[in-house]
Amino acid sequence: MDYYDKLIHRALEALDGACETAIDPGEVLSWKQADGNPLVLESESALELGRYPLPGVEFTMMSGSGLVDRDLIRIFGPDITDKKKFDGAFGKIILLGVREMEEGDGLYDQIKEIEHLKFKLYLEGYMNRASVEKHRENIRISRDAVKKGISFKRVGKSMIEHYKTCPNVEHVQVIFITEPLEAFSTLTGIAREGKKITDAMCTILDDLNFDCKTCKIKNICDEVGGLMDLHKKQKK
Repeated sequence: MDYYDKLIHRALEALDGACETAIDPGEVLSWKQADGNPLVLESESALELGRYPLPGVEFTMMSGSGLVDRDLIRIFGPDITDKKKFDGAFGKIILLGVREMEEGDGLYDQIKEIEHLKFKLYLEGYMNRASVEKHRENIRISRDAVKKGISFKRVGKSMIEHYKTCPNVEHVQVIFITEPLEAFSTLTGIAREGKKITDAMCTILDDLNFDCKTCKIKNICDEVGGLMDLHKKQKK
């Protein structure tokens, strides 16, 4: 399960050299979960990030090759508790280290199940609105949550715990970007490429087209290690 490895490497390289805070999730407490996505009105908001057209990116990618080998929270820019001025940019990247998954038709379903986990985590005073097509997320944090000590460290810890409820997920790395890094443009391109790989996998596993000469996803299969092998297995 290394279909996304090249993209993960590129994402990490895009962030290389930028100032960051790395946190061992074992050293922080998780933030409180809510029953549903909380409604935080603008009048109740202490902070809003990722609002279009400000810089923003959001995606989840996974690897079974050992590339993601430990739990980690990384913050590029200020945390909520730093009491510094934010300019509104926001990025959230989830990198997952997964156990070996079953091949065949069940693979795509397992990948989508893991990806959909992000829509099932709700946190107190932390409202998020994701745009899947634009690969970005807008968050709004209430004044009450800020008073109670919410931070990206604690939100990241909650995300790690949430993803690890899935038996196939072994390690989780959560990356927050809260300042306008030049990497946003590169990361958005990577997010788009990741979706193309997932869509190509869906095409392969749905038996939609096995004539490689005319297949519209041939260029993706040629570029991504493992997809061609998956394609050949489905032909048998």
